[in-house]
Amino acid sequence: MKRRLREAVRLELFPRLGPRWDIVINPRKALYDADWQTILREVSRLVARCGNS
Repeated sequence: MKRRLREAVRLELFPRLGPRWDIVINPRKALYDADWQTILREVSRLVARCGNS
């Protein structure tokens, strides 16, 4: 779970923010059962909610 989330954050956030940021994400239990596309979509949605899209 941790590796999948870290990779999704790397793919979605780093191109937008760059490596200078420290990011803390507290995943929910649903992440265990989520497919890869869902994880990517949710990370992208998180970035959009923060106003960094």
